[in-house]
Amino acid sequence: MTATVFSLFIFVIATFGILIALLVQDDFSVRYVANHSNHSLPILYKIAASWAGHSGSMLFLVLLFSLWSLLFCYTKRHRFNQESQRALAFLGIINAIFLLFLLFFSNPFTRIFPAPLEGGDLNPMLQDIGLIFHPPLLYLGYSAFAVVFAITLTYLIKGKFPSSFALEIKPWVLIGWVFLTLGIMLGAWWAYYELGWGGWWFWDPSENASLMPWLVATALLHTLSANIKSKAFPYWIILLALCVFILSLLGIFIVRSGVLTSVHAFAQDNSRGLGLLLIFCFFSLLAFGFFATRLKIITGVARYNFWLYLLLGANLLFSVATFIVFLGSFYPLFYHLFELGSISVGAPYFNKLFLPLVALALIGMNAIFLPRNKIWRQWLPYLLLCLLSIIIGYAVTICYTPTVDTFSWQAFLFLSLAFILIAFTFWKSMTAPRNWGMLLSHTGVALVVFATTMTSYFTQTQNIALAPHQNTNFAGYHLAYKDFQNLLGSNFVTEQAQFLFSKEALPIATIYTEKRYYDVRDVQMSEIGINSTLKGDMYIVMGDKRGNGAFAFRIQYKPFMIWLWIGGFCMALGGAISLCQRTQGKYDD
Repeated sequence: MTATVFSLFIFVIATFGILIALLVQDDFSVRYVANHSNHSLPILYKIAASWAGHSGSMLFLVLLFSLWSLLFCYTKRHRFNQESQRALAFLGIINAIFLLFLLFFSNPFTRIFPAPLEGGDLNPMLQDIGLIFHPPLLYLGYSAFAVVFAITLTYLIKGKFPSSFALEIKPWVLIGWVFLTLGIMLGAWWAYYELGWGGWWFWDPSENASLMPWLVATALLHTLSANIKSKAFPYWIILLALCVFILSLLGIFIVRSGVLTSVHAFAQDNSRGLGLLLIFCFFSLLAFGFFATRLKIITGVARYNFWLYLLLGANLLFSVATFIVFLGSFYPLFYHLFELGSISVGAPYFNKLFLPLVALALIGMNAIFLPRNKIWRQWLPYLLLCLLSIIIGYAVTICYTPTVDTFSWQAFLFLSLAFILIAFTFWKSMTAPRNWGMLLSHTGVALVVFATTMTSYFTQTQNIALAPHQNTNFAGYHLAYKDFQNLLGSNFVTEQAQFLFSKEALPIATIYTEKRYYDVRDVQMSEIGINSTLKGDMYIVMGDKRGNGAFAFRIQYKPFMIWLWIGGFCMALGGAISLCQRTQGKYDD
């Protein structure tokens, strides 16, 4: 059976390599190449085009399914029992179904005759380093959850879950969670510097598609930790393990079917939506059918304590958050299907319902660190750290209030909770170092909350028209529009403005912002000029032309923005450390 899985992987990777070769060689007799590439496209983007379109991305997904199947075989090489064979059979079914989908719905090797002399173009929004790596990272996460799904179904059919079940699936959950975290953060980073609207999260369906399985995977990780320690939440683990893969399939359906309009879904194709919907429905019915009919009553449930009740509350929070995202993403579609008219669900809906859940989650994360007894000497450091963090949160809020003219109690609340989490995590690492992966991930969450709060409530904005050699003062800095020039790129022409960024006559950096024109698609794109420091980002967007090198510019100063990306990296790094500790047998839950 191992030879069969290895052969599948070799054939699929060879097929994907052929697709890349066709793109690099500009073989426009292949429809996929003609639609997504041309002679002037840089070779790096030609390679990225192999997963930028619908057919190529589905082939890439099958490649990842076969990769994880092979890795699963490798990890079971010394104890390949009947359960392992069944799990591998389910992985084979997943591979087979998606291969059939490629063959009948989305063949990337369809030929056209006569072949055009020149191809189309990769969407200019995708011609960026962020979008080269963002989709593969998400697909690595989605596909890793297939192993979790296969193992869970295996024991569901058997009707009995071994005591080692949580330990068996946790590495695969960690793998999927780490890749999904990196993919989400890279996508947010791309949206921040590429789309030009100044934010990093739009509550767009394509963003929500990856957020839903991430929320469920986060809940599953915490539930697995509780089960490994005390055998608690067995039903939660089974249900979440099934849902994380089902929601991953839903994410693929959202982005690749074209059923939902997205501001930056990197490919859409309505004709293949039915096939993806059938795949999603098949696996959903399979999973929940087995869950309803084969699951037997699990005895020996642990006696609950304070820590377990917190985790139960966390599961409920993550479940509610996932439902909120699902409802906000699909409600406009349901509204239209029932011929009730058209309706849009935007950021106000998500923010209003999501922010209280985030606050409750932060309170719960802080409460986990508190002592379990009533000895006041053990409580005293935490009380002092809590008080100090609240004072710092208030001081930061007061310090930045003049930039927005109004004191924000919401900003004060989230800053205080973030500082408390950082302080508690630091104290825990100093007094009782145990799970460094968990501590680093929680620190990353705190940094993300801190940076998000600062940029959401204290961003400063100026809209101004400037000509070369004019300047402006903004957010305590001096910006001089030094020069303007027209440049020729590899497959575009650009208008570029050069700014000198300084403070108190001391130069800090030179910032370039552009407006690019891609003639193949007749599309104009803004390239944002950003100078990032640990203290904040200066963010310049080039707007409409006013003549003789003069343009309208939107200038923003975003305090502590870079800590958002640092925090996201810390979260993923913490998960990777936990995975390494787990695989080396040193994992301490």
